[in-house]
Amino acid sequence: MEWEALGPPDQWRWLASMGKPDLAPIHHPRHQRWIKTHSHQPSYRDVMLTLKGSNIFGMNGRVYERKPGSVMLFERGESRDYQIAPYQRKKPYGCLWLHLHDEQSLFYQIRGVDAQGERWLPLPMRIKADRSALLITAAWDQCRNAPADPLAWMYLKNIVSSVLLEILATATPNPPHRPHREMVQTLQRYIRANLAGDLSLRHLAGTAGYSPFFFHRVFRSTTGQTVLEYINALRVERAKELLKLHYTVEAITEEVGFASPSYFRRLFHKTTGLSPREWMRAVQG
Repeated sequence: MEWEALGPPDQWRWLASMGKPDLAPIHHPRHQRWIKTHSHQPSYRDVMLTLKGSNIFGMNGRVYERKPGSVMLFERGESRDYQIAPYQRKKPYGCLWLHLHDEQSLFYQIRGVDAQGERWLPLPMRIKADRSALLITAAWDQCRNAPADPLAWMYLKNIVSSVLLEILATATPNPPHRPHREMVQTLQRYIRANLAGDLSLRHLAGTAGYSPFFFHRVFRSTTGQTVLEYINALRVERAKELLKLHYTVEAITEEVGFASPSYFRRLFHKTTGLSPREWMRAVQG
């Protein structure tokens, strides 16, 4: 993949709800209508660096043109495009994404669309196992607390730029025989660490860079389970651990991410053949 068009970081154009933006919104009524029904608001922070191609992207109800060297920083809960609009799918592009789920977890991937409108993932989703997430989160928080401070904004940009450049310098293409397996394994680790969070199919598929239908098919073919079966199995096992610690059904429901106490009871009984109370009696002898 060609990255030369990026230019040096001091020429990148930045957009965020803090600091001084380098990108101005454009007038695009068609995409303005599109984002009203095709946006989402993840509960984590994202960074997107455009590597190749020119495209449009919705952020907080406005439309922007992204070109190589455009960097967008998305705060938790900020609205952004959920998928590529049909009229954009013939425009090839590539982006490097950083997903900051917390100060300990930094997932990254390169994804985009080729000239035929097909998705590709030259770099599968991976975890950056160092202090990068902590450094970016601390700088981001500082900038958020002092949005008018140019030094805080400059420091955040320098930290983010360094992490992006390090990833690009070491990025290698997907092994042709197992790109989906690596992606699924990364999402499995994310699910295990976020059982009480948003684990909807749409959210997980969007994080992986796939459509919900394709992600569901890849996950099932790789693991032998549907996404929901996998999540429910983990939640039940976690619920067993909490029952041994004398958590109430209501506390377990909230801690593990079940929809309601009644749903937890039904699923637990379906999985174990026992109610939570009966299971505890059996365990205690």
